[in-house]
This record gives sequence, C-alpha cells and structure tokens, in this order.
Amino acid sequence: FICPTEIISQKDTVLTSAGFYNTLTKVSDFTGRSTAKTDEYILSADTLFYDSPTQIGVARGRVEFLSQKEKVILTGDHGRYAGKTGLTRVYGHALMKNIMEKDTLYLTADTLVSLNNKKDSIRKLYAYKNVLLYKSDLSGKCDSLAYDVTDSVIHFYQKPILWTNDSQSQADSISLFLTNQKLKEMRLRGKSFVISKDSADHFNQIKGRKVWVFFDPESKLKRVNVEGNGESIYYVMDEKKITTGMNRVECSRMNLFFEDNKVKKITFITKPEAKFIPPKEWTEDLQYLDGFKWRDKEKVTLTYLLERVKYTNTVKKP
Repeated sequence: FICPTEIISQKDTVLTSAGFYNTLTKVSDFTGRSTAKTDEYILSADTLFYDSPTQIGVARGRVEFLSQKEKVILTGDHGRYAGKTGLTRVYGHALMKNIMEKDTLYLTADTLVSLNNKKDSIRKLYAYKNVLLYKSDLSGKCDSLAYDVTDSVIHFYQKPILWTNDSQSQADSISLFLTNQKLKEMRLRGKSFVISKDSADHFNQIKGRKVWVFFDPESKLKRVNVEGNGESIYYVMDEKKITTGMNRVECSRMNLFFEDNKVKKITFITKPEAKFIPPKEWTEDLQYLDGFKWRDKEKVTLTYLLERVKYTNTVKKP
C-alpha cells in the first residue's frame, strides 16, 4: 500500500497509509501511521506489525492503545499486544490514563504492562521502575506497582510515598483501596509513618509496624489503626482553635479518630505510655518522632508527571 487504505475482516479493521498486507496469512507490516481496531481495543503507531490470526501486534513510535470497555489509554514509544492472552506492554515515555466518571487516574513508569484476561475476568496493570501516580485526591511515587482494576486495589512497592490532601503516608509497602473511584482505605506495612498537617500547621504523626488508614467521602483522614510499636504525636486544640498542648503516646496497639485533620479521640488497646506537654515546654526533639520528614516539595502534580513523561529518556526494550 502506498496510500490511505482500510482493511476489513470479521474481527478487526486496519487503517494504514503505507506497508504490506498478506491476504493469505492475514499478516500486516505497515511502515506508515497505522491503526488496528476491534470491538474491544484500538492500537495505533507510526509502524505496526499485526498478525490477525494470532492477534499479536508490535508497535513502534507514538504508540496509543485504547481499551474501549475499561476506558484505559496506554501511550509510549514502543508496545506489544497479545490479544489471546490480553497482555499489553508499553515502554519508553510510558503513560496510562484511566478515565473515570468524574476523575482521571494518571500513571507513568519505565514500563507498563496491562493484563485483560477475558476468560477469568482479570484486569490488572503493572508498572515497573520510577513510578509516578496522580489523581485529583491522591498522588504518589514508588519503584513498582500493581493495580487490580477489577477490585479497585493498588499495591505500591519499594519505598512508596503517597499524599492525600494534607496528609503524607510512607512504608515498606502500601495497599490502597478505592470505592466508587474514591479513597476508602490504605494499608501500610513495615516502617509505617503517617503525617497530617492541621489548620495551625502542626504535624500530627503516627508510627507503627502496621498502620490501617480510613478516609471519609471527601478523602480526608477519618480513622487510623496502629498495630505493633505504635507511637504518636498529636496536638490538642480548644474550641477557639488555640493549641493547648501536645500529646506524645507510645502504645503497641491504638486507634485514632480524626475530624478536619485533627485528632478528636484516641483509644488504647494495650497499656499506653502517654505524656501531655504544654506549649511552653516544647522543644524540637519533642515535636517530631524519629524518622520524621515532611516531603511536601516532592508531592507529585499532574504538570510534573506529564513533564516527566515528555522529557524522560527513551528506555531500551526490557
């Protein structure tokens, strides 16, 4: 083909401007901007190899993969699609956009792998190396990530850190649960540390081996459960929003309840060691737990994420 051409079969349609098509084997090898369409997906690239019987596509240059049912868009420099297994891999300036009803989830990494297994109804996304994530009520970064699209659960690995409104969470690994596209629950495991900034710019802090964080419908902190080596610092404010003191607590198991990022109630499952410190006795050492680091300047924004995708160097094929 040397001009715009449309190839139609029972299962798919291919649009191209240059290249070759074998009418016997149904194998396409296009050297111009081309698009392969089915009822379930659309795959476009500057060059495209597509084997219709095996449903294998290899794409290079400005790759765009759209899963029409899930409203997931993958873009990058290179890509490979296996229709029978539902496996798609994109690398080099890789970006995913999951279009939701009232929001969009953006995700970038060196390599993105999407699994859509129709036989077992499994839909998952994996991201490897230099992961950045952004949603209107959530942002974060980590080394690798697994997103179970079916159950709306995201697992973060290798020094993850997440930001939600005025709170910051980090641990060895984090699992995030979404309900109706909103944050519902966060589970932190290993060296867990949650920091929330209140209206008086004080830092409420919670540490523990395991920390379960629950959110209200506005994605604000609602409750935090701590198990193992629990430590906390929280500030007490009166009805006039004047800070009257600071509580430092050590307790292996405790539950904290929040309202407007302020601790309203705390319950201790085991015997606590607590100390109330008035403002005049505060020192810098007393106001911060070991390991405290407010990393607000690192917070991932949509602008930063898209710029990173734009300027990051194209990676070699894994």
